Amino acid sequence: MTWEELVYRVSHKYRIPKPEAKRLLQDVFTAIAHTALHGDDLRIPDFGTFYRATRKARRIVDIRTHKSMEISMRTSVGFSCSKSIKR
Repeated sequence: MTWEELVYRVSHKYRIPKPEAKRLLQDVFTAIAHTALHGDDLRIPDFGTFYRATRKARRIVDIRTHKSMEISMRTSVGFSCSKSIKR
């Protein structure tokens, strides 16, 4: 499913204009990302949990130049689905 298909489904189901549905979805996903990136878990019953995921700093070798490089620590949003979705 694409973003436009999701916007269409929401606007069609709730009979709201597409620009309003798009703005609503953007606000929901922005709230999820903001909450998770600031350290709070967001639990949605029967769906899952969004959380702050961090990756350690590590060393890699660039395959083109064969030089060793350091990749710094990174933070992103992780997701763990609920048991009801795993079934």
